Amino acid sequence: MTRQKRPLLAAAMLNWACDYLTSLNFEFSAKIVGDGHYLDGFKKITAIHQNTDHFEFLPSTTDTQKVLNQSDLIIIPSENEGITLVAFEAFQNGCIPISTNVGAQNEFIPPSSLLPSYPLIAYFYWKNILMRIAESDEFVAKLIDNQVALAKEFASNTSASESLEGIYRANFELCKSTSQLLL
Repeated sequence: MTRQKRPLLAAAMLNWACDYLTSLNFEFSAKIVGDGHYLDGFKKITAIHQNTDHFEFLPSTTDTQKVLNQSDLIIIPSENEGITLVAFEAFQNGCIPISTNVGAQNEFIPPSSLLPSYPLIAYFYWKNILMRIAESDEFVAKLIDNQVALAKEFASNTSASESLEGIYRANFELCKSTSQLLL
C-alpha cells in the first residue's frame, strides 16, 4: 500500500466493481492483500461497503498463490513497474491480470487487458473492461486467449542467462588470449 502501487485508485475501482457487479446479481468479493501507509485510506474509500462481506483485508504475509487461485481478476494499477511477478503468478493460477500500461507490463499483459497510466483514464478504461467482462463470455475468452498467446511468446524469448552467457564467454576468451600474449 505505497503511493507507487496506487492503492486509492484500486479502492475506487473495486468500489465501482462491487456496486456494478452486485447490481447485476454477480457474486463479488475483493481480497486486499497488504499493509502500509495507504491502508487506512483504502479502508475509508471502501467503507461504503463496511457492513458487507464484499471486502476482505488480509495481511501482507497471506499466501498470495492461494488468493490468486481463488480469484478471477487482479488489478495492478501501478504508477510504474518493470514486469510484475504478481502478473505471472496470477496467470499461473488462472487469474486474469488487468494492469496499467507502465514499464514492461505490455511484454506479458495483452493490449486488451492494459489500462492507460493516467489514473482517471485508467479508472474509466477499467469500467469499460469490467462491463465487457460482465456482458460477454466471448470477451472473457478473448482476454484469456490473448493472455495465453502473449505468455507463450514471452516464454519463447531468450533468457537473460542465455543472452549474457555469450558476452561472458567472449570476454573470458579475450582475457585468456590477452593473458597468453603477456606471458
